[in-house]
Amino acid sequence: MPSLDKLKQKIRVFKENWRHLESVQESNRLLKRVVGEITYNREANNVYLGIQYS
Repeated sequence: MPSLDKLKQKIRVFKENWRHLESVQESNRLLKRVVGEITYNREANNVYLGIQYS
């Protein structure tokens, strides 16, 4: 897991670049720089998400 400062920096870069993207592929590449894995667990009507940052 990255340090909090590195994660904040990655999120800042993500937000700056997000509005300039032109394709879904570019969006996916940018998201993969910040998010390593998303998991979920569904129990009845509840869904629990886990996000692992890269």
